[in-house]
Amino acid sequence: MVRRHTRRRSMTEIERARFVGDITKFHHGLAGYLHALEPRGPDYRAVHTLTAALRQAILDVTGDDPDWCKVQPGAYPR
Repeated sequence: MVRRHTRRRSMTEIERARFVGDITKFHHGLAGYLHALEPRGPDYRAVHTLTAALRQAILDVTGDDPDWCKVQPGAYPR
């Protein structure tokens, strides 16, 4: 009889980094739609809902917000 593959409960650090990188690339591809569409339209809301789900997925896996949600140093003048 063949043994089944044992699944892990969580990702390794390398897998987490790759996961965040893949989602970040996808998010940057969606950003163009957010800039082009009217915020009150259904298409904009659909893309916004998807980006919010991507953010939540990164938050659930890493425990931290993705870089695109963080205020970058020097973004606001003193």
